[in-house]
Amino acid sequence: MSVAREAPKVVVFVTTETTTLDAVLGRLGADARCVSEGRVFVGKNRASRGDVPLGAGVTVRLTREAPRSGLDVVVLHRSEHLVVVDKPAGIPTIADGRARAGSLLSEAARAVGLPEGRLHPTSRLDRDVSGVVTFALTPLAREELARAREEGAYDRRYVALAARAPSPKEGMCDAPLGPGRDPRHRRVDPKGEPSRSKYAVIAEAPSGTGGARAALLALGPETGRTHQLRVHTSHMGAPLLGDPTYGGPSRLALANGKILGFSRVMLHCAKVRFVVGGEALALESPVPAALLSTWASLGGGEGAWEEALAWTVFSTGARS
Repeated sequence: MSVAREAPKVVVFVTTETTTLDAVLGRLGADARCVSEGRVFVGKNRASRGDVPLGAGVTVRLTREAPRSGLDVVVLHRSEHLVVVDKPAGIPTIADGRARAGSLLSEAARAVGLPEGRLHPTSRLDRDVSGVVTFALTPLAREELARAREEGAYDRRYVALAARAPSPKEGMCDAPLGPGRDPRHRRVDPKGEPSRSKYAVIAEAPSGTGGARAALLALGPETGRTHQLRVHTSHMGAPLLGDPTYGGPSRLALANGKILGFSRVMLHCAKVRFVVGGEALALESPVPAALLSTWASLGGGEGAWEEALAWTVFSTGARS
């Protein structure tokens, strides 16, 4: 086989004999990880395995360095069955068609030293949402977590900042969801999939604009549809700050004239609890500085966060 040309980041090879992709990568000192990270193309197709046979005259392209998200992924828990990580905003849980690397999946696999194919997300957070994400490593974990979700035994607590408080201030949003006009988005659709979200208004900001006051919400999804909490809060008239896709403002003008801008959706998965393999787990992700500082800038009290994070918040009775 011969090297056709070499670029600073991409090497292009043309084989001169029958071989395998593994043999090509081995000659270059590359390992199987570059295949799982989506850095290898055979012809025009991205390679999915290394044992692919190659005839003479086949072009192989290898990107030397994997694209990195530039964001640190903190491992909250690692066991035989699970990897649980703290997802920062700004990174997708699963990469889109443009590349496999640079996703939470690839960064989590790198952090624990496992092939990406071993990690299976049991829930997904949108790119601009942060918090706890659980990856199953075994069929047992996948089955038990799926069953827990069906039986309502997979608890998740989200906190969010909304443009205004919904009414009533506590309850269940039971609104089916279906595809939106843009297939990447969702909307309330009577013929859509059943979707249920518990919610409670914990506090409202002391002052607001346009007669509305921003609100700190506690949210507990009972189902796990795409964009569920974002659509449900918008449907209740309380779109999330930083979520213009579903009607939320990208900035607010404060009473003192200051403009408060949002670079992310103000939604965070702070806590999860479930049982896998006989082990009861309760894992937490600290509320990000972006949410804390935004709430403080709105005049919200620091103590409201503790109430928002309490597992008992939905059993305290109706709020007026």
